[in-house]
Amino acid sequence: MSESGGEPKGHCPPEDLARAARKRHERHERWRREGEPTLMRQVGQIGMLGWTIVTPALLGLFLGRWIDRGMDTGIFWTAPLLLLGLGLGCWSASAMSLLETTEPGTLAWAIQIALWLAAGLAIGALHFCSLRWSVRLFIEGRTARSLAIQGLRLTALGGALAAVAVWFGALPLLAATAGLLLARTAVLRLGTPS
Repeated sequence: MSESGGEPKGHCPPEDLARAARKRHERHERWRREGEPTLMRQVGQIGMLGWTIVTPALLGLFLGRWIDRGMDTGIFWTAPLLLLGLGLGCWSASAMSLLETTEPGTLAWAIQIALWLAAGLAIGALHFCSLRWSVRLFIEGRTARSLAIQGLRLTALGGALAAVAVWFGALPLLAATAGLLLARTAVLRLGTPS
């Protein structure tokens, strides 16, 4: 049976077939070089995937509570922002799992880099909002708690950026860091009195 182009159904152009064969060969060579991933690497990937989902959800929850507390609106903002964060987390986790399989320069690759930027924004917002909280505690004289939060936030940020660098490479790390810096600017501007 022929399609409109006169070629048999399921026919693949030779350049697509050659590209698919090259990709398969490259994956096989990488597997021969690196071998099976260790158990700890697999557990780490699962943990990173979990944090990718949980971080935006928690950010939405904290941001919603902060807005609701300031406006005295119950849970008007908390529930939708929590669901939005959860949706963003699930979406970014699915895109992260595809990052290794897409070629640079494609639309899918650009979308994934944008998702890393969004993940960096979420991490940065959480990091710099917690800095504000830590400073407030320090000013109130609760130094020990302030220093504990400071240590925790720096450790979490360093761990998150190191995990991105080790598991996903330099380009996702640069995109996440750019998001982190954008979040810093946003948090500073939102916190500045008019």
